[in-house]
Amino acid sequence: MRKIFLFIASLWFIWSSCNQSATRSDSAKSKDLTRTKLAWYRPFFKGVWVRTDYCNEIMKTKSPDKSSKILEEGISDITFCENAISNDSLRMSICFHDHEWSDDTIMLTSSTTGRDIFMLGTPEDYEDSLLNCIGFNVINSDTVLFMYKFDNKSKKLVDSTAYKKVLQTAHAFDYQSGANYFVGKALFSGTYRFLDSSASSGNISLGDTGLVTGFGAFNHFYVLTDFIGPNGTDFLELYKTSDTADEIYPFLWKGDTLFLFNDDPNEYGGAERGALKYALLKIKN
Repeated sequence: MRKIFLFIASLWFIWSSCNQSATRSDSAKSKDLTRTKLAWYRPFFKGVWVRTDYCNEIMKTKSPDKSSKILEEGISDITFCENAISNDSLRMSICFHDHEWSDDTIMLTSSTTGRDIFMLGTPEDYEDSLLNCIGFNVINSDTVLFMYKFDNKSKKLVDSTAYKKVLQTAHAFDYQSGANYFVGKALFSGTYRFLDSSASSGNISLGDTGLVTGFGAFNHFYVLTDFIGPNGTDFLELYKTSDTADEIYPFLWKGDTLFLFNDDPNEYGGAERGALKYALLKIKN
């Protein structure tokens, strides 16, 4: 009887050892696969990315206020730091709702849901919740970043959000958010002239990074994109040397003409468009 017991115990020990070895081997293979894929995708994990639907809405409405509803839920933009990938981890900054930041290092796992998709974290992090994944796709010759949500059990796609790259490198990024940078560059960057010749002579230049030349003593501009609660008015802030805006103008676009108004306090403690202050015609992007 003792010999039979020892024989069974030996079989169990061998099976257990082999099973543990197989588990370790599978885990090692998964990490190797993840790192191999990451090495190939490393050039994609760089720069600043903003929600594509928000960018499209900005170009359509020319109004950060009217477009802001898109940013009320979820991730508004993503920034990959320099040398973002280390082994199987990714260092990234995520902006929620255009005003809440999270700077994290997240483990990436090669996802079974798609060849070009990485899971943010490991399956054990999710249990019964949706899987959060990140991936890339090429659409009309442009590389698009996608944030995916998959059902953890069925692995079926539940939701996806597309992001476009607005800055190639993060080190050139000195804005509150990628959304703010995109709005400043897409709507305001260019050369202008006053429609009222008595206002000033010469042209005004507004740069991609917010620099101002030819507009009196102003040297920097900032477009408000972070709205909390109902608003209804868009604002352009102009600075001279301080960190506090010297002038805040409600603005309105009509074609290629930018109208700046005096800001009048309203009954709710906010501001709205008052009398017209400047009319600027964009003559060059």
